[in-house]
Amino acid sequence: MNTKNNLSKVMVKAPKNGDLPELKLLNYSEMYDFVAKFIQKVILIKDIDLTIANRTSLRVSIPKRPFILLCIEDIYDLPELKTYIVDNQEISLIQSEVMMNILFFGNEQISSIELAEAFQARFNKGWATEQFAQYSKAFIPLYSNNLRVKPFCLGITDQLEDRCSVDAYFELHPEIVEHSDNVKERD
Repeated sequence: MNTKNNLSKVMVKAPKNGDLPELKLLNYSEMYDFVAKFIQKVILIKDIDLTIANRTSLRVSIPKRPFILLCIEDIYDLPELKTYIVDNQEISLIQSEVMMNILFFGNEQISSIELAEAFQARFNKGWATEQFAQYSKAFIPLYSNNLRVKPFCLGITDQLEDRCSVDAYFELHPEIVEHSDNVKERD
């Protein structure tokens, strides 16, 4: 039985001093902004101001309730690396999974559970994928886990607070782009 070796290698020259490949990557702020835009579209409440904060925006004070807090908890690199050549540039696509913890804090007018359910009902549907595609092709919503309810627990100020959380998962596609003078032909 004859087997043909279909493996092809991409040969790359070593970069010149200080001439590293370009890295196209979303920063944390952009990821938080995309999720905040989505939440503003899916949680519609009348006559109540809803603040959406993230870990980097809480350096001064805790917002007035109700509010939502976004916290990127983990980024897991997925093992598969995809490489392709476009217009004499080698592009390596690195896939990662981002886990974002979303905390919902309610008040007398709207509970944290209502906020979380409004988010989750729309996030776990195909509609979320369509919405995120408008923001970025590199940050794709996957799914969210079950709602964790912690009703009326003691907060930092020893006051009772209405709080629950959801972990939402996203796929992140950063790219490394080798410039054409660094790319050789395939074998």
